[in-house]
Amino acid sequence: MFKKSINETYIIAEIGQNHNGDIDIAKKIIDQLDRYPYDEITGDRFNKVNAIKLTKRDLTEELSKEGMNRPYTGSNSFGLTYGEHREFLELSYKEHVELGQYIKSKGFEFVETLCSVKCLRLLDMVKVDKIKIASRDLTNVPLINSLSKRPEPIILSTGMANEIDLQNALNIFSSHNKTN
Repeated sequence: MFKKSINETYIIAEIGQNHNGDIDIAKKIIDQLDRYPYDEITGDRFNKVNAIKLTKRDLTEELSKEGMNRPYTGSNSFGLTYGEHREFLELSYKEHVELGQYIKSKGFEFVETLCSVKCLRLLDMVKVDKIKIASRDLTNVPLINSLSKRPEPIILSTGMANEIDLQNALNIFSSHNKTN
């Protein structure tokens, strides 16, 4: 596994939904990241990617009934409604477990973004190295509160944060003695 010093940048390859809901495509993306050579003496990977990240959503918490049923018929649609499209793109819990193990077998760290409290059950199914909270969820107090009680290290994305929202999130972590 790539060893990074405190002065190196931690780089995450985010698969997102580039797999189009297909676990085999996700594995091909992971395989492409694994093509970089290794140092024959130390075994360290020469590439700059440390981890590969997946995202798990619960569409029942993320979209309203109206949003799920909204027609979505563009050329890149995988369904007649936006809900059908999003469901098509969503990998199952079992597929996340399989991909997490696959990522680790390739020597990468496995990072997962969980977009709702319901999705935390995935953490009982597979060991992740880190959890990344999306910047859009910086104000999702139930999610942050639940994650602050977990032992896994947290990466808190702050791209959409203002100072108050960031401080509120940090206060939640602090109140649970979450320092990693």
